[in-house]
Amino acid sequence: MFTMILFSKKRLYTTERSMNMNQRNIFRTIKKHRLLIIIAAVMISFPGRSSAQFYLDTTATIEARVDSLLGKMTLDEKIGQMVQEECGSVTNPSDIQTYCLGSLLATASDAPSGQTGEAWANLCDSLQSYALKTRLGIPLLIGIDAIHGIGSVYGATVFPHNIGMGCTRNPQLLTQATQITAQEVTATGFNWTFSPIVAVARNENWNRTYESYSEDPECCSGNGWSSCAGISRRYHSKEYNHLGMCKTLHWRWRDDRRNRLRKHSS
Repeated sequence: MFTMILFSKKRLYTTERSMNMNQRNIFRTIKKHRLLIIIAAVMISFPGRSSAQFYLDTTATIEARVDSLLGKMTLDEKIGQMVQEECGSVTNPSDIQTYCLGSLLATASDAPSGQTGEAWANLCDSLQSYALKTRLGIPLLIGIDAIHGIGSVYGATVFPHNIGMGCTRNPQLLTQATQITAQEVTATGFNWTFSPIVAVARNENWNRTYESYSEDPECCSGNGWSSCAGISRRYHSKEYNHLGMCKTLHWRWRDDRRNRLRKHSS
């Protein structure tokens, strides 16, 4: 009907004569601004730009997409996105869809049969399929410890631990190592690695001292930056789209301070 009104002059004249005064005024306004109406209709019809799907529009800014997505989320969906479950505790994968879970943590004990990269990738794809079935289709963050290589995958490259890499005093070498790790982690379906560890271990009685690059804060800071660069940098002009997380282990600082106080008081 509106198509005939907008584009048929003869039909416009005939229709206008059959209207009362109020209808005629409204009709004349529409006729006067019909070009703007057409433009607005065409813009609304563009895929990805409607308000319902704006957060999926890759041409929009991240801030605008985030605002759009948060505005559509229910309280239950927001709570679900803040929950991280261990893969082994998800006995029913449909819970990912039911509770809109945001992230999963995979460990060596959750490894599929064979622990091959392909087996891990198939598992991650299967878990992601449930997340994509949710109302908003928000993908899962699937994380795994890959501090000096992804040791949970058979055949993956494993590098010296942080204390050994710190001894090299070679940040560029660390960047190359973490870049390789990120490539292998991404290939297995994970998009989040809990590394680097930037704890400054100053008490060798701690049984995880080997996870610290050094007892020197400056060395740990520099190696932490180099590791982050390797995890997230471009590879062959393509983004890894891989997320790292610095682990600081704050409780270690409290133990060190307590030990120093005890030594001083004695």
